Amino acid sequence: MIATLTDSFDALVDLLLGSQCVHCQVAGSPICDLCRRLLHRASVRPIEREQPPFWVSAGTTYESIAQSVVIAAKRTGDRRLVSVLGEVLGHAVQQQCRRYPHAHVVALPSGGRTRWRVGGNFPELLIRRSSDIGLERFRTGVFVRQRGSVQKGLVASQRAANARRSWRLTAAAAELAGQQVILVDDVMTTGATLSAAHLLLSDIGCQVVGGAVVATVVPVRQHTA
Repeated sequence: MIATLTDSFDALVDLLLGSQCVHCQVAGSPICDLCRRLLHRASVRPIEREQPPFWVSAGTTYESIAQSVVIAAKRTGDRRLVSVLGEVLGHAVQQQCRRYPHAHVVALPSGGRTRWRVGGNFPELLIRRSSDIGLERFRTGVFVRQRGSVQKGLVASQRAANARRSWRLTAAAAELAGQQVILVDDVMTTGATLSAAHLLLSDIGCQVVGGAVVATVVPVRQHTA
């Protein structure tokens, strides 16, 4: 009943405000049926990217539809966009959970501006919107963001240093000592942010066994003569 009322309200808002797809600009809703299907199809078989000492599963690459939806979702916090990205992330997390069935799922903290815009920690919101991630695995409030600049535009070493300066572990992290952990974020660029989280958790005895993200930036391949 609640879901039906919510859908009806969303449809009314779309009609009144003239909503359009954030990627292809087709009128109707923040993401059209075609873009939704294409994004879902692309995420069914997650991409594997090595981030020593573990591997990261990504729902898709950070381009085209995925890029448009992530940017819009982080800017507006639109429930439907967050739900779509949650399903994409769910495929990536499930791939890691099949390998490590006893691992806990821990979300990295989002920046203060994004947190204010979406009303919470963005990766945690994505996890809660995914039907593929068992919430009994999910551990909230492990990281707290204190200060620091945004990660956008920084190189790998700067990202890692910024993350370690900006974050601290909470008392909840102590419960994960000696446990396996899968780290979750929205977008993987250089992998430095995941590495920084890995180092912080390793310091208290956690075993970070893998990572999962909505999308990964495709590394530029260097050609040798």
